Amino acid sequence: MSNAIILIVEDEAITGMDLKESLTGLGYTVCGVVATGELAIARAGEFRPDLVLMDIKLAGQLTGIEAAAQIRERYGTPVIFLTAHFEDATIENAAATDPVGYLIKPIDEKTLNVTIRMALHRNAAGRKKSGVSLPPQPDKNLVFLKKACAGVTLLLYTEDVNRSAIFQNFIAESIAGKIPCAYAYYQTRLIPRFRKSIKNREISTFELRKSTDTFTRYLDEINKSASISGKGERLLCIVDFSDADKTADLVRIKSKLVELGSLPWRSFLAVLAVPMEGLDAPMLETISAGVTQLVVLSGEDNIITFATPMMQNEPVNAVSQEIFEAVVKKSLEFVVLSCLDRPVSGFAIINGIKEQFHVNIPIARVYSYLYDLEEKGVLSAEVIGRTKLYSPTQEGEKYIADRLRGIETAYRQVLGARH
Repeated sequence: MSNAIILIVEDEAITGMDLKESLTGLGYTVCGVVATGELAIARAGEFRPDLVLMDIKLAGQLTGIEAAAQIRERYGTPVIFLTAHFEDATIENAAATDPVGYLIKPIDEKTLNVTIRMALHRNAAGRKKSGVSLPPQPDKNLVFLKKACAGVTLLLYTEDVNRSAIFQNFIAESIAGKIPCAYAYYQTRLIPRFRKSIKNREISTFELRKSTDTFTRYLDEINKSASISGKGERLLCIVDFSDADKTADLVRIKSKLVELGSLPWRSFLAVLAVPMEGLDAPMLETISAGVTQLVVLSGEDNIITFATPMMQNEPVNAVSQEIFEAVVKKSLEFVVLSCLDRPVSGFAIINGIKEQFHVNIPIARVYSYLYDLEEKGVLSAEVIGRTKLYSPTQEGEKYIADRLRGIETAYRQVLGARH
């Protein structure tokens, strides 16, 4: 397997060896483990790695931040910082070197792998060796989907999306949580994986190619039972309607799921997955009516878009990841100001933006903007332990409200101009 070349800079020998073992197991090539900033600069020049994992606290004359700055300046190599210290002062100093990420010790392997993948994928300045390709990112969509799906979710996908992995993840979690699961499909590779659970009736399966009536009768029975009791318990329902040509059956099943979703459940999630190819606007409007969430999977480079609740008179569109990132980054002032409704740290703002929009933003820009607001008297700052919390001053509250209102009005005016 093609792999990225990574340099580890860590002055704790055991930690360095553990990181090397983890990276090697994940398919990356480690070109060295060094303990000082001086050696890190020399090794980066010699091997020109695709990425450097850099501990902030190092032995030797140079700190990790100083070494990272020189590596970035000389070779353009992206750096991920490793640190046990995540106070704002440390992050502010590190942000000046334009790192592509942070990892807080202790580091678990999954977090390590995801952070590296995202860094390699997003950093245009990363130098790549001939014949080396980025590691695949099969789990990126799964992480997002866990947060995006709720109630009755319409999942639109293109054929290059590995939906089996998505369904497998949901089904495994339902079994672990002892939640009844109904899985309806036209074609699937998951039956062998869950044969034991199917035999134990933890999962009810329905092959739609044979009959959709059997499945709809099952939904009717569930609906009747929940209606009589006055409260449904728990249910996960996954319908992979990969034969979207049978539109009448698709609409009928969607209506049954929406009807189920209207009942007061203790825990209920229904995912109706439909291929996007061949869907025209009227059909899309019909099958999206009444659903709680919309999720669009249109390839690895496109964002998963969703709405809560569905705006039924609005057209549904997938949005390019590139466009979405550009909008968030260019609207950073509005996004940051919206976070200042309570005492909050810069680190929390950055994490909040990443979790909400799934966009990595330049950390230095956020801290620079917060510093400017503090200098203007819009924000006051209080250091609690290692954390610096920002809060609006009395005058700042009015400034923020006026500023948000003005930006929102300007956006409406600009977008309205196209009509």
